[in-house]
Amino acid sequence: MATCPSIFDALVIGAGPAGLSAALALGRVMRTAAIFDTGVFRNAPANHMHTVPTWDHQSPVAYRQQCITELRQRYNGTIHFANTGVASVKAGKDSDYVVTDEAGKTWMGRKVILATGVKDVMPDVKGYAQAWGRYIFHCLFCHGFEQRGSESAGLLVLDKTILSTEIEIAVHFGHLALQFAKKITVFLDGHVEFLEDPRIKGLEAQGFLINPKPISKITYAADPEPGFATVHLEDGSEENMSFLVHRPRTLLAGDFANQLGLELTEAGDVKTTPPFYETSVKGVFAAGDCAVPLKQVVWAVSTGVSAGSGVNFQCLGADMAARSKLS
Repeated sequence: MATCPSIFDALVIGAGPAGLSAALALGRVMRTAAIFDTGVFRNAPANHMHTVPTWDHQSPVAYRQQCITELRQRYNGTIHFANTGVASVKAGKDSDYVVTDEAGKTWMGRKVILATGVKDVMPDVKGYAQAWGRYIFHCLFCHGFEQRGSESAGLLVLDKTILSTEIEIAVHFGHLALQFAKKITVFLDGHVEFLEDPRIKGLEAQGFLINPKPISKITYAADPEPGFATVHLEDGSEENMSFLVHRPRTLLAGDFANQLGLELTEAGDVKTTPPFYETSVKGVFAAGDCAVPLKQVVWAVSTGVSAGSGVNFQCLGADMAARSKLS
């Protein structure tokens, strides 16, 4: 391993597909980068990832490890790994940035790439978190194919803060779920006021089942596979579903957007400008789930490479300007 430079071209916060792809792009053009890896990932409950050519239905853990191995073996002269989280990030004195890791060590960088991902806000329903990623799916592109031919699927309307949005999602996911299951039930979790909502009545007219009863908990059969999830209702009744669909709200992982004063989108993601995904603060880029609405591995890879390219172009411009002053 080469000696760490006193100032890196980029400080990459996050070692998921976005951060690793950004590092790869930087390594290809001999830029130095430090990657901060907490080892915590949103898709930890999932055994497989999908829609990634040559890695479809493969382990996300194995994918990340292979990426890290390639970077360590081929680009160890410029790419450095720090197996620690980041406590803070701030602008430095000379148009650079300073990261303080969780051990108190400071790192200097010309640019910053946020690849921190997001955290899912789990609804306050007993058993939801345990079933998340196993029987409750937020993306049917990611998980639907493996459920094809199922007898039943349930759509959950749970988040009281965005109920109208949850109904819109239920309509979309309901029709998509029909490509994988024969019978679809929409669980309103006690929100009987939506029984007269034209969107719900429209689903009912098209053969969807509507269950307005409050949900008490969700359990699932761990063995044998494939099993089913059971939606327990407060009146004591139960409904077994082959799988459940719900897209919870997400929050940015870490306080870094706030620390840097970055603008956010209405959905709460970091606001960026394509094609290089620079944020509202010059020299700070964002990639992956924290920066795009479509939170999938392929998007993380694409935006990571783009952000890494953006860092290189800005560094190249500064290098050219510095050389011209010397000539």
